[in-house]
Order: sequence, then structure tokens, then C-alpha cells
Amino acid sequence: MKSSRTSLLAQIHILKKEIGMNDLEYVTCLEQWTGKSSCSNMDCGELKGILHRMRLVSSAVTPNQRPAKDDYPPGCSAAQWRKIKLLQRKLRWNDRNLRGYIKHVTKLEHERFLDVASSRQVIAGLVRIDKAPRVKELV
Repeated sequence: MKSSRTSLLAQIHILKKEIGMNDLEYVTCLEQWTGKSSCSNMDCGELKGILHRMRLVSSAVTPNQRPAKDDYPPGCSAAQWRKIKLLQRKLRWNDRNLRGYIKHVTKLEHERFLDVASSRQVIAGLVRIDKAPRVKELV
């Protein structure tokens, strides 16, 4: 049983690397597919499902379509971009929401125009929003 689980984990991580997924994309996929952010919290059935979906993604992605390692806007640092994307995921915002917020805070039309200073403003604002008390949603 243990070797089967270990084998599934290894296959998932090999496919992750072959596809060219960064950690943020990987965690986002895991959360969308299973509701869990780590394979260590999954049973063998869930791991098999993840492996199946990743194989489908792998077959759909050709080497020329794979994203570059430096998939962040040119003006800000990679660490800043990762922080912005992490906060975006925590707030459950889509790209349109994030662009609107960036435009509101920095008056820039798109994230590709961010520089280090404007990225700091965006991160500070997103942190404040994340820490603000939320109104409970009506179910």
C-alpha cells in the first residue's frame, strides 16, 4: 500500500515538472480538483484522480506551449509576483478582479506595467483586504 502511494506521488510530481507547472498553478489545480492543497492529505483514490487529470493536461500541452519559468511581469520581482498571486488566490479573485484592483491602486491598465514600487502598493493593499473582517455570505 505504501509503495503504491509513493509511486503515485512520484508520478504526479514528474508530470508537474514535464508540464512546466509552477507551484502556484499546481496548488491551484489540486484545490480545484479535490479541495485540498497538498497531496499528502489525499488518499490513493484522490491521487489516482489527480494523476489522471495531470495526464490529460500533459497530453494537451505541447513543448512549444509550455510557460516560461519567469512567468511574471517584467517590472516587478518574481517574489513580488508570487505574493500577489498568492493573495489573489486567498481572496478568491479572478484575473479580471486583480487587474481592476491594480488599476484602482496604481492607475496602471495591466499587471505587465507593474514596477517594484507599484507592486509594493498592490501587495500592501491586498494584505489589508485579506486581514479585514469579512461579512458572512448568505447561504
